[in-house]
Amino acid sequence: MKKLAWLIPAALGAALAVASLAGGCKGSDSPAEDTGVRCTPGNYVFCRCANREEGTKLCNPDGKSFQECRLPGDVACPGGEAPTNDAGVPIDDAGNPEPLPDTCPGAQVVIDPNAKKVVEGDTSGSKGDYDGRQGACGVAGGSPDNVYEIVTTATGRLKIEVQGLAPFDPTVYLRRTCDDVESQASCGETTGPGGTETLNVDIVTGQKHYLFIDGKGGSKGRYTITFTLTPGGFCGDGKIQSGEACDDGNKVDDDGCSPDCKKVNGNPTSMNSCPGQPVDVWPGAIVTGTGSTENAAAGTFGQPSTVCTKGSTNSANDHVYAVTVHKTGTLYVSTSLANYNVLLAARRNCTDPTSWDEPPANQCPASGGVADKPGMCANCRGASAPFDETMLFPVTDGQTYAVAVSGGLTAKGTYTVAFEVK
Repeated sequence: MKKLAWLIPAALGAALAVASLAGGCKGSDSPAEDTGVRCTPGNYVFCRCANREEGTKLCNPDGKSFQECRLPGDVACPGGEAPTNDAGVPIDDAGNPEPLPDTCPGAQVVIDPNAKKVVEGDTSGSKGDYDGRQGACGVAGGSPDNVYEIVTTATGRLKIEVQGLAPFDPTVYLRRTCDDVESQASCGETTGPGGTETLNVDIVTGQKHYLFIDGKGGSKGRYTITFTLTPGGFCGDGKIQSGEACDDGNKVDDDGCSPDCKKVNGNPTSMNSCPGQPVDVWPGAIVTGTGSTENAAAGTFGQPSTVCTKGSTNSANDHVYAVTVHKTGTLYVSTSLANYNVLLAARRNCTDPTSWDEPPANQCPASGGVADKPGMCANCRGASAPFDETMLFPVTDGQTYAVAVSGGLTAKGTYTVAFEVK
């Protein structure tokens, strides 16, 4: 048995020697084949130009080499790329890896619609410059972090997925202003080491957001970010979508448009002059809003008079609305909860004091109450409570009409208004 045990290794050695000769023999000083993977093919890593500007470069299919470093807008690096180590990471004059990106405003990433963009990064060499806002993302205090300035080339829904390479436990948050912790718009801290944190945000073309890759409880390491932009409109993008009563480009309440774009609450400065505070009225919807004439400008609607006739003036304060209708029919404007003598008036052209029709003499019911006949002015209640009024007049689809909530003589106060097209 001992003899057999000795023969087997000898035979194996001979076979290996033959195989080596058949394949070509390498000398002892020949370099070993490089099988190390430096990056994920098709993904981006950050790079630094010779002038220290930050850019990105694409990992080639071999996973070991990169395309040239490019600045945002696909601009070539002035003077070429700064020196890097074997892993493709920028190094300083002493050969030490440079943290990239590490401070505000961060390295810019431009996101195009309907195409995923993947970026690799590492917080190991970064500093702990930032923290998430108190709450779920407040667990990252003291951990090293990286910053990215996110810019989209289309308006839509941006999905951000950040996967940590274990043992890295990523904490991810997004800000509207890089150095302002209170501007945090979204936070991701739901998984553990090697987990994936996901953020979703509505974003407008060219609007900047700042993405922070932090770590839970001192955690640091490598990660991959996947950006996916699905184009489309949304409430808060500053453009009117079907069914929206208003859209002033934000989610702030009581500034003239509600956060859901359904109500025209508040008293924006646009109410004080033509064309007025924007309102869109769609079929089947009643648009409401709270307003006031207490601090409104006086004289924007110098006509009609308190008794709804042309040729004479009214000096009351006016809250002016620019009402665009999306149906041909009759526009009904009514107030409720008014605490003063309300007068409603309308014009086809805001700046033309003659572009309206006087109501008929029998506009107001003989028994009292609000107007029930068409006319572009209404003051049936007069100076005695209840003060609420209704005005109705014919409108054409796609046209914008100026509507003022005013007062009799110098009356002013607060109210709730409603717009409906039938």
